[in-house]
Amino acid sequence: MNKSCLILWDKLYFEQKDRTPPNAELLYTQLYLGELGSWSIALRIDTHTITDPFEVIADEVYFPIGEAPHNVLQDGYTFDFMEGRVVIGKCIIIDK
Repeated sequence: MNKSCLILWDKLYFEQKDRTPPNAELLYTQLYLGELGSWSIALRIDTHTITDPFEVIADEVYFPIGEAPHNVLQDGYTFDFMEGRVVIGKCIIIDK
C-alpha cells in the first residue's frame, strides 16, 4: 500500500533565508534511524495541487532502495526533512 506524507515546512527558516520551500515533483531527504542507520527517502509531489507552500502533501513516500526498513513508514510516523544538517521541515506519514 502506498503511503503519503504531510510535509510541514519550517516557515521561520525560509523567511530568514528569504527563500520559498522546495517546489519540485520529487524530493529526497535523509532519514536517521539510530542503529538501523541512515537512509535516503523519496517524496513524490503533485505540484499542481499545492495551495499552501508551507503545508504540502507528498502523494507517495518511499525508500528508493529495496533492502531499506520499509516497516517504519507507518501512519503517524514523524521524521525531519533535512537539508544537509539543518532541519527545514517535519514529515508525517499518512494513509492515502
